[in-house]
Amino acid sequence: LRYEIATSGKKIFLFTSTKKGQGKTTLIQALSYSMSLSKKRVLIIDTNFCNNDLTVQLDAEPILEKIIPHNFDDKNLVEEIKKRSKDLGIGSMYAIGSAGGDYTPSEILPRENLLHHLKALTSYFDYIFLEGPPLNDFSDSKELAQYVEGVIAVFSAQDVIKQIDRQSISFFKEELNGKFCGSILNMVDLKNVNVI
Repeated sequence: LRYEIATSGKKIFLFTSTKKGQGKTTLIQALSYSMSLSKKRVLIIDTNFCNNDLTVQLDAEPILEKIIPHNFDDKNLVEEIKKRSKDLGIGSMYAIGSAGGDYTPSEILPRENLLHHLKALTSYFDYIFLEGPPLNDFSDSKELAQYVEGVIAVFSAQDVIKQIDRQSISFFKEELNGKFCGSILNMVDLKNVNVI
C-alpha cells in the first residue's frame, strides 16, 4: 500500500468505506506511521464527523471546524497548521481533529475552510490523509472527494457485500472522475487466505 501511494503521484487521499467498522481508522494510523519511518511528513485530518475516532485515539485537538485559512498566506498557513495540529511525537506525523457530530462537511465547516487549501499544505507535508464516514449511511465522503486527489475504499473480509454496498461501490467506479485509486481488503484471516 505504501508503495502504491508513493508511486501514484498523488499526495492528498480520502479513505472511506461502504459501511462502518471496516478498519479505516487503524489503517490510516498504521500507514501514516509507516510513511513517517520513511522520513515522510504526514498530516492526518479527521473528517469523519459522525464518528471522530481518529481525534479520540490520537488525542488530537478538535480544531478543524475552527481554522479560518484566508487569514494566512500559504507559507503562514503551513506554519499555523504545524503549530495547531497535534505532533504525534516523531516530528513527521501530525493530526488535526474534529469536534464531531451529526453534520455534513458543508454544514459544519466554514465556507472558506481548510479543505480548500490542502494543496498549499503539500509544500510541507508529503501526504495528507482524510478519513470519511461510510457511504451507505452518510453523504459526507461524496462531499469530501472534491478536496482530494485520490480516494481509497476500505473493505473488511469479514463482511458480505449487499445490495446497498453495490450502490456505494458504483460511486467509486463511476463518479470520481479518475480519483479512485483502488480498494483495500482488510481483516483477512491469514490462516484461511487460500479459501478466498
